[in-house]
Order: sequence, then structure tokens, then C-alpha cells
Amino acid sequence: MHFLFSFGNFFTRKLSRAMDWYGCFGLTGLFSRFSFLALNCLLLSGSLQADENNSSSGETPGNALFFDGNTYVNVPDNGTLDLVSNYTIEAWINVIDTQNNTIIDKGDYRFLFQTHTSGNQGISLYRVGVGWIHSQGVIPINEWVHVAVSVANDGTVKFYKNGQLLSSHQAGLGGVDNSEINIGRQSPDTCACNLANGSFDELRIWDSVRSQEEIAAEYEAILASNTPGLLAYWKFNEENGVNVADSSLNANHGTVIGTATWLVSDAPAAGDSNDPPVDLHLTNALVSENDPVQTVVGQFEAIDPDDPEETGSYSYT
Repeated sequence: MHFLFSFGNFFTRKLSRAMDWYGCFGLTGLFSRFSFLALNCLLLSGSLQADENNSSSGETPGNALFFDGNTYVNVPDNGTLDLVSNYTIEAWINVIDTQNNTIIDKGDYRFLFQTHTSGNQGISLYRVGVGWIHSQGVIPINEWVHVAVSVANDGTVKFYKNGQLLSSHQAGLGGVDNSEINIGRQSPDTCACNLANGSFDELRIWDSVRSQEEIAAEYEAILASNTPGLLAYWKFNEENGVNVADSSLNANHGTVIGTATWLVSDAPAAGDSNDPPVDLHLTNALVSENDPVQTVVGQFEAIDPDDPEETGSYSYT
């Protein structure tokens, strides 16, 4: 049986890992020796499915970006994040002190999301014309915690910790700002202060008010780039350099200002433990186990939620 080797690094690195997940790796050895038995194993396991599902599946979160109190990420404005209401912001954070750690802000205080503000122990949101709103609860230091805030059209603000509601507040609405976004620094237009101390991972902005059920269902998941409703999705999976990619479809890419310190993330954002590392689908397949030539004709579709650039369809004969 002959496979086209245009698969390249995707299949040597990703697909063989999926085979290992299904107990098929021992049949393959190096992927250049991919065997008919291994393909059959994947077929029997159900990991190759005849559909075009683009849903996400579990994977380790990769890297995180460490903020040292003098570092932030600048994201130019492109219109998709000029938000007033009907949005949700969420992230995994691991802050190392209780000194006004800014997660994200836009322009002149359009959605300043922060921890431990002015002695408060939880998370807080500040918007011009509205003022501070502080959550109940405590955000720990020196450990990973997932935080989220939503702002509804009626002004309702809700705070979440690890998928659970901390508190709900009734407030007004702020205004639109066409300035840049800073991750890890407060108010890029004015004070440019209160830089973060700690690590961030999986920072997302949604174009809707996410319910507690939605947040709880996906806060530990690695999502696909085309997940409906994602306005921005910074995975912080870079290993070097100053570029910070937006993994949504909106190209809200950022640049590290200061020292770019990339760390292997141990944030518990590994998805459903019952999910494989890569979604695999087999279409238009003809498999003949008894054929002495062992001919297989078909097409793989491999979906890697953590690396959209390596997602694709691959024909083989």
C-alpha cells in the first residue's frame, strides 16, 4: 500500500499521536511505515468517521505567556472588538501577587478586566461612564484559575471562576472605543499602568453573553478556530519571538512589548479526557482487507483544534 507523503509533519507529529491514543501506534512504528493494520485499527476504533464535523477535541494547552510587570501585548484595533455590550471575556490566569493585575483593556477603559483591584480579592470590570464592579469570591495566587466576565445588553454583569458563577450585578453600559487593546496592561490610551505579574493562557472574547452552562462546558477545552461566536482567541502557544497570534478568524494578532517569556503551560485546559488529541475523519474510502495488494483509496480529514494551520484534507491511494 502506498501513501502520498504530502502529509508531512502533520501526520508524523499529530496523527501518530492519535494512533497512540487509540492503541494503534504499535502497529505503525514510524509513520513512514504506516500499515494497513494500523488503518484498520483506527477504523475499528471509530476514530476515523465518515463525516465533516469540525468540532473541537481535547489537547494539551501548549504554552503560556509570562508577564513580568513590565510586559504587555498590544493588539491594534480592527473593529471586531469595539464592544459595548453582549460579550464575554474569559482566560486562564496564574498571577503571582495581589496588585491590580490587568488581564485586558481597550483604549480608555472600555473593558478593563482585572484581578485584585485596590484590595479586592476577586475579579473586577471597569468601564468609562459605569465605574468599577467587583465580584464576590477570591482569586488565588500562584495557581491556575479560569476567570470570565459577561456584559449583557441590559447592563447585567456576571463574573465566573472555574465555570461557576461568583456574582451578578446590574450596571449601565459604556461607550465604543476605536483604540488598541492591551493584554496585561491597563488603559493603553491614558494611564498605561497596572501591568500584570503572572502567566496567561487561552484568552477568549465572544460576541455573546455566555451562560454558566456554556462556560462550564468549554473552559477546560481547546477550541477550533471556526468555533461560532469567537471574536478573538489568543492561545499563547508561540515558543519564541514577539508575535501573538489570534486563533479566531478575525486576525486580532498582537505584539509583545517588553520581554517575551514563553512557558510550557500547565493550565488545566486539556479538554474532555474522553476526546482524542486530533479529530480524524475518513471519506470516500474503499478498504479491502483481503486484497493481496491491500489497496486503500480515500481521503483523510484531520482537524487539530490547537493548530488550525495544520488542519486539512489529505488524499491517499
